[in-house]
Amino acid sequence: VVMLCGVSVLALLSGILASGFAEEVRRREFVRIWELVARVPFFSEVGAIAIADIVGRLRSRSFPARAMVVRKGAAGDSMFFIVAGEVEVRIKDRTKTLRGGDFFGEMALLDRAPRSADVVTVTPCTVLLLNVADFYQLAGQQPALIAAIEAEAKRRRMEDVGGGASQTPAS
Repeated sequence: VVMLCGVSVLALLSGILASGFAEEVRRREFVRIWELVARVPFFSEVGAIAIADIVGRLRSRSFPARAMVVRKGAAGDSMFFIVAGEVEVRIKDRTKTLRGGDFFGEMALLDRAPRSADVVTVTPCTVLLLNVADFYQLAGQQPALIAAIEAEAKRRRMEDVGGGASQTPAS
């Protein structure tokens, strides 16, 4: 009985230590993503409470140079915010380079349609990924943020329709 009680106490202590360690890992990931979000100018207008809500929904991804991030025709299940690096958006016969602070993939989410362009990294790239379910939850909770994304998507569509010298990034 004494031996079983001793083993139970050790098991309880190891469970407490493991959950504390897991919480610390989550906290560090939250801080790391917060720092990445702070680098994206698009979020500069958003308050700290809204950023905390957004940070909980974003996932950090890193890509090497010349990696395919988005393929034309694929399901539009997420959008990306570029933290560092450059990507090239290839739509029809045009290309556009996007850098840190820019975002892409929003049109597929807004239109609920397949991707309309290929996106390839030019340099090693760090992006923050927002999946479709979180995007629509955020749309309900942060209307100003989603309005800004919609305004940029509208501007990009107008450039695309205009066709001229401006080159349009798409989802």
